[in-house]
Order: sequence, then C-alpha cells, then structure tokens
Amino acid sequence: MTEKASLDSMRATLKQGEEPAASGKIGLPVGLAEDYIHLSNNILALHAGNGIKNIAVSSSAHGEGVTTVAANLAIALARKETSNILLIDGNLRKPSVPQFFGVDRGEGLAECISGDRDLAAMLRKTALPNLQLLTSGNSEKEPSQFFTHARFQTFLNELGSRFDLILFDTPPISLYPETVLLSAMVDGVLLVIQAERLIYEVIRKAKDKVLSHGGTLVGTVLNRRRYYIPNAIYKNL
Repeated sequence: MTEKASLDSMRATLKQGEEPAASGKIGLPVGLAEDYIHLSNNILALHAGNGIKNIAVSSSAHGEGVTTVAANLAIALARKETSNILLIDGNLRKPSVPQFFGVDRGEGLAECISGDRDLAAMLRKTALPNLQLLTSGNSEKEPSQFFTHARFQTFLNELGSRFDLILFDTPPISLYPETVLLSAMVDGVLLVIQAERLIYEVIRKAKDKVLSHGGTLVGTVLNRRRYYIPNAIYKNL
C-alpha cells in the first residue's frame, strides 16, 4: 500500500444495464443504487483515512462508461448530505457531463484555468444542494496545455478550500496526455474498466502510465458486468 492508497484498496463492480440519470434530474439508476452507495462509502473512507480530496475518474479506452460512473458517484456522495461535492467535466475534447445533467456547456474549466473567469461565477447548481458542476468550458488550445498551466495548482487549492471532494470526469488515460498530466496533480485516479471488453495488457498499460508519471491509483470500477447466474448467487459464492 502506498502512503495514500493502493490499487487493491478499493474495487467496485457495477452490473450490466446501468443507465444515466434522466437529463436534468438527480437520481441513481434503478438496480444500481446499492452499488453506487457502496462505491461512495469507499471514497469517503479514502477521504477520511488517506486525505484523498480530488480524484480523476478515467479509463483505458473510449466507451467504458466514465461519465456515467463519475456522475452517479457524485450523486451518491452528495445524497449523503455530509460532504460538499464538485463534479468537473475535465474532458475538453468531448464533454459529456452537460448532457448527463441537462445543462448547457457554457463557460467553465478552461476559462477558470486561463484566469479569464472567476470560479464562483462558473459553478452550476444542481437539485442536490451539496452537489455543484463545473463544465469543461470552451477553448481552441490543446487541452494538455491547461494542465501544465501555472494557475492549475492554484486552481486545485482554491477548489480544496471550497469543496470536501472533487471528481474529474476525464478522457482515457492511455490516449490523451492531459489525463496523464492531471493524474500526477490530483490525489488519486479511479480507473473504470468495462467488463469483458479489454485485454489485461491494455488495462495494465493504463495503470503503469499513471504510476510512471507519479500518480496514485486509488481503485478500480468493473463496469457493466454481466451475471450469467442470479446476482444473489454470486454474492454467496
């Protein structure tokens, strides 16, 4: 185990068939609420025991359900009403958080890091009082430039003074340099893996990329797992 956490410190499984919350509404997917509550409890335990405050949710490849996991995890955390949560759309290439929550993209992360806008003015409220959103914003710059910007560490510090937990929805760490850069600056990375989709070597390379750049893997989420016998039987195996 590392000083913060290890890859083995948290593993979660999400069943096949989860759907995003209805646009503009706050709710956990039917049949998966228990899974997300369990995952949120693990995150809170890391927060309390290891000082984990900001987490990048990522994957090895496109289409593994990162936005769905990040958004539903943020909702599960916020529904506990004990922590002030911020979900950031860190995917400046193809943002998905606005669609999930039924809001417009508007200005957000890009403008905050560039220093063009004040953070407080960019935050979006949700139906949950202790869950706010920060969209990706708009920029023609190469996304990786934002995470090497001198202001980014100051930006993280400002977030830390306002929120108890910050989640970044990010593009695949194996494919884009900005996620690698971000992984070294946040407290931990939560890696989403779609069941029965990628070979082990691809996942291992994503893990190695995080670790080789100074990042910390705090856990994995096995997403869209299919149960070929009733789930209740799996739980008793």
